[in-house]
Amino acid sequence: VENGDGGGGDGATPSDAAGADAQGYGDGAVDLQNDPNNCGTVGRVCSSNRCQGGDCVRRVFVSNGRAHGTFGGAAGADTQCMGSAQGPGLKGTFFAWISTSTSSPQTHFTKGTAPYVLVDGTTEVAKDFAHLAGTNQTVALEHAIDHDENGAPIASGVVWTATQPDGTFSGAPDCSDFAASPVDPTAQTGDSSQVNTNWTESTTSTTCATLAHFYCVEQ
Repeated sequence: VENGDGGGGDGATPSDAAGADAQGYGDGAVDLQNDPNNCGTVGRVCSSNRCQGGDCVRRVFVSNGRAHGTFGGAAGADTQCMGSAQGPGLKGTFFAWISTSTSSPQTHFTKGTAPYVLVDGTTEVAKDFAHLAGTNQTVALEHAIDHDENGAPIASGVVWTATQPDGTFSGAPDCSDFAASPVDPTAQTGDSSQVNTNWTESTTSTTCATLAHFYCVEQ
């Protein structure tokens, strides 16, 4: 594709030149603020198919599957979430909302500036990462993370977290970093039916032998 040099040798008009985006892609302007195929930069595709304010809208769900608290730390929890997302064919990378002594959402996650929504793509859980976990986090989510990867409701699920509402490690017992053979007999869990701080820290005494869900957050 030829770009006009202002001399009119290739037939380009001034309006054509003004319509071309800064990267030189195509004849029309690319809406980097809202185009899910060019979100924030040309060619960046949002797996959620939604772009807002130049960043991809990210999806969250509570896993349908459950595991004992011996799943192998943050990496093991991420594997659980990726497996859950692949079931219904959700594209993108999903990490678990889980903390250990060496990892937490604050250190491990991409901090999005667009909303976090359920897998229906529209039900908003938080306005951005700062409201999901950070300096702007309030005592309540906008909606409970109470639907699974298939969009089906999960009623009052117990969820492994060891994470405070601000996305940092709770410091509470965490099944020895959710190890295969933990010394700690319990870990902090959340309740997927809640929008107050109980969504992530409802109890610190869930035994590691319990089968519990995971919160999975798109990156």
